[in-house]
Amino acid sequence: MGENGYLTLGSPGGVPVRVHWTAPLGAVILSGLSWRPGAWLGFLVLIVVHELGHAALVKLNRLQVIEVMIHAIGGECRWVGNATEVQRSVVSWGGVLAQALLLVVALVVRAAVGLPSAFVADLLGVWTTTNLMIMAINLIPYGSLDGVQAWKLPGLLRERRARQQRRSRLRVVEPPRRDDVSSSALSESLQREVDRITREALRDAKKPKN
Repeated sequence: MGENGYLTLGSPGGVPVRVHWTAPLGAVILSGLSWRPGAWLGFLVLIVVHELGHAALVKLNRLQVIEVMIHAIGGECRWVGNATEVQRSVVSWGGVLAQALLLVVALVVRAAVGLPSAFVADLLGVWTTTNLMIMAINLIPYGSLDGVQAWKLPGLLRERRARQQRRSRLRVVEPPRRDDVSSSALSESLQREVDRITREALRDAKKPKN
């Protein structure tokens, strides 16, 4: 057993995944204290997938993941970096997006092989029905749930788009160069002089001769 009761299972993508000794107990409790090893494994994998989803979006935003920690009441993705509010909201969506991917995989496997045993039935049951329930709970904008930060994303994106539009409207147009102004003014002056001489010549031509 490692430090503070955690055991490092591995480092997928360079992210250390550490599981506390109480995590299996939490899975047993969530399974109704019954002998359902498929459900136990399903819960543990589901939590790991959720936290790795956060970790993936942390790295995608060029922030630093410290570790993923799994314990009896869930998990935590620890990361650091000078993140913007938009980046924080994007990272908050990582968990449920990873769960959605796991849901698709579970549905494909279920369609392909069915439920050949109680173990597989419990495993896929957690990855489908229970998975959907946990996704819905996580997206509730309350307390420390992901939904608090995640649902800020649409408003933050609208604000950023509005700022970009304002900056675009206020963009200063580069004034013409001095040489261009002088050449243009000279050309107009010459044209006016030519027009004047032409008009005078036409008037003289129309005057009757004595």
